[in-house]
Amino acid sequence: MAKKYSNPKKLAIIDLGSNSVRMLITDRNYSKQSVVTRLGEGLSISGVLSNEGIKRSLDAVLDYIAAAKKAGVKDIHIFATQAVRAAQNSDYFKKLFYNQTGYDLEVLDSADEALCGFLGAVSDMSQEINIAVLDIGGASTEITIGVSPNQSIYSKSLPIGAVSLRDLYLNDITQFESQINKELDRLGCIKADTFVGIGGTFGSLSAILLGLKTYDARKTHNSIIMYNALQDLKKSLWQKDDAQIYNEYPFLGQRAKTIKYGALWALELMKRLNINAIQISEKDILEGYCILKNIKA
Repeated sequence: MAKKYSNPKKLAIIDLGSNSVRMLITDRNYSKQSVVTRLGEGLSISGVLSNEGIKRSLDAVLDYIAAAKKAGVKDIHIFATQAVRAAQNSDYFKKLFYNQTGYDLEVLDSADEALCGFLGAVSDMSQEINIAVLDIGGASTEITIGVSPNQSIYSKSLPIGAVSLRDLYLNDITQFESQINKELDRLGCIKADTFVGIGGTFGSLSAILLGLKTYDARKTHNSIIMYNALQDLKKSLWQKDDAQIYNEYPFLGQRAKTIKYGALWALELMKRLNINAIQISEKDILEGYCILKNIKA
């Protein structure tokens, strides 16, 4: 899926996430690509990155590096997030990553991951308002509050994501509420003028609610997810198995396996934080990484 924004210089940023690998190439147009690789699959149970997840993710990164070089990009930056942070075999994976790609893998800590998401989400906002940015990943959720355009004042990382929820609970969610209530109690009171959702889970939920047949970031960007609409969608998704979800929403690809867990978690966040509406931004951690690292894009 491609997502485009205007910008003059050409470089590539690759985000090795817990659920997907994504690449942003900047030139006259921003273009994003994404593939679900589920690097963090099974991590919540085993504590390690699986051989299958490692292979899928490395293959995707190598494909993106090749595509970036073919496009004439010489400046390539690659970072990872929660799955690599948490894995017991993280050091092994980082060495393997360098041996196979020739690039060092930067592992963002939870604070920088949250800050990058915030900076990206508010990067095209000019009005100074209090904003809370929510990013549901595969293995963690980052919540950051600040004042646009660039002042982050609070962030919290919760060890809950769409992939980890599927690993832990699959179709039995009877124990889900006790865990999320414990994690949500850590948040305290969060207030903001605007709540913004970023990342693949929120983008995919928006695309479904908009009735899109193919993913179109131009339509999901700045769209609004209402609590009642998400509540109805969550009920609908939980009445279907993975194959039925994929057949109805083929643009989800492998995300069809985790989207109902993402919907469940997003709904719980909105309920606990008393969010009636959340705005979707297609600018996220990739753009925020450029800003945080002061890369002139």
